[in-house]
Amino acid sequence: RGWPLCAVIVSREFDIRETLKMEFVAVFSDELNSAKDAKPPISRAKMTALTKSAIKAIRNYKHVVQSVEKFILKCKPEYKVPGLYVIDSIVRQSRHQFGPDKDVFGPRFQRNIYATFKALYKCSPEDRGKIVRVLNLWQKNAVFDSDIIQPLLDMASGSSSNVPVAKVTPSPKTVPRPQTPQERHKDKDETAMLKQKHKLHQQQQQQ
Repeated sequence: RGWPLCAVIVSREFDIRETLKMEFVAVFSDELNSAKDAKPPISRAKMTALTKSAIKAIRNYKHVVQSVEKFILKCKPEYKVPGLYVIDSIVRQSRHQFGPDKDVFGPRFQRNIYATFKALYKCSPEDRGKIVRVLNLWQKNAVFDSDIIQPLLDMASGSSSNVPVAKVTPSPKTVPRPQTPQERHKDKDETAMLKQKHKLHQQQQQQ
């Protein structure tokens, strides 16, 4: 016997939701990779678009973090610091929007933070000061613990020979507040626009 109709409907709705979630990740990844099409630094408008795309894909935040880490690992030296600025922008917006206790991006970036910064320090020598400035700001604003930040600062001067194991803070569950009808309508419009943008980008790549 086939599945009950209600079970089929629920299953299809779940598939659609999962597809939309991954669409948000795909849009973010496309947006991030297209940053390499222009000379650095990343413009403010571009950074805003990247950050909004990341927040929209928060249900799949692990994939967002993985995309940024991959970008930093594989990009040319001149794009290392812009990659760091992307991390900074996403984490700051997440902490501002959801609160430090419910931010899921920071703890996830922390998992591979030493490997990420090892790749970041392959930037040009004159860009190392920019990395140090970001670390100092993170330390000042308690984005990460001092025992996480200090070894990263030591890496800048080459004084850290042994890379410590990152202390991983469990990622909290982000529970967004219920949306108003106006917000739901706005989200539907933005989702349609994102899907159309992703589709056009794929068509351009196939040409």
